[in-house]
Amino acid sequence: MTAEQIIEADVREERALVPVPPQVMGLARTREPEEIVALATRMATALKDIVDRQRLFAVISGKRFPTVEAWMTVARFDNVVAREISVARQPDGSYEAWVELVRLSDDTVIGRASAICGMEDDRPWCSRAEYARRSMAVTRATSRAFRQQYSWIMALAGYEVTPAEEMREGDDEQRGRRAARTETRHVSLTGHVVVEDGDFAPRQYPQGWAILFHLAVQGQDEPARIIVTRPTQDALPRFDDGATVRVEGEWQARQNAVVAASVTPVETAGDIDVLGGFDPDEGSR
Repeated sequence: MTAEQIIEADVREERALVPVPPQVMGLARTREPEEIVALATRMATALKDIVDRQRLFAVISGKRFPTVEAWMTVARFDNVVAREISVARQPDGSYEAWVELVRLSDDTVIGRASAICGMEDDRPWCSRAEYARRSMAVTRATSRAFRQQYSWIMALAGYEVTPAEEMREGDDEQRGRRAARTETRHVSLTGHVVVEDGDFAPRQYPQGWAILFHLAVQGQDEPARIIVTRPTQDALPRFDDGATVRVEGEWQARQNAVVAASVTPVETAGDIDVLGGFDPDEGSR
C-alpha cells in the first residue's frame, strides 16, 4: 500500500443508516391538558363546519346523530383510520363485525369494537340482503370504535354521541317517532338546478351509489333537496347549474328530500308547462 492509499484510507468517511422514529401526530403528541383541549376545540370547530355543510347526521326527535362519515372525519383529523378485523355470519343470519382503530404515523392500534346487524328484532336490516347486513355490521362497528375515542370531541361540536347507525328501528324509544319520519309522498316537479357545496359528489352505500343536488321550483322559498340513487357510479346523472329538469319521485320526511325515480332534462322553455312546487303537507301541485 502506498502512502497516498494509507492517507486516503485514514480520511475516508464512514456512513450508516440511522432509523428515524415515526412522528406521532394529533392528540397523542402531547399530554398537557391545555394543549389537548386547544387541539380538540380546533378539531370540533372544523368538524362542525364539514358535518353541517355535508349533512353527515340524522335528525331524530330534534337531535342530530352523526353518521359514520362524521366519525371517520374527526378520526382522520387525528391521523387515525379504521381497519376491518373480521366479519362472521351467525346461525340466525346476522353478522358480527370487528373493527380496530390504527394510528397511521406509527401503525399503533388504539382501539377496537364489534357490532351485530341482522338479528330478528333489528328492523329493517333483518330482512335485507346478505351483503347489506354484512356491510352494516362493519359500519356499526366502525362508528362504535370511533365513538369510544372521540365522543367527547363530537360533543364539543354540538352533536349527540350515539352514532346514527345504532338508532335502530326496533328500539321502543324511537318507534313512535319514526312513524312520522318515514312518511312518503309522490311528487312531480320541474325547476332549475342550483349547485351548492357538495352537490353531485358521488357517495357509495350498501345498495349502490347516490348523489344529492338542489332544485329551485316555483312557490318554494328554499331549493328542494333531490337524491338520486343508481346501482353504479357511472349511471349517476350530472347537470350544470341552472339546467332545467323534471323530477318524479317520493318525498321522504325522514331525509327531508325527494328520492327521485326519474330525472329528465327539459331542453326548451316550450316544454315547461309549469314550474311545479310541492308542500310536504299537501303533496305535489
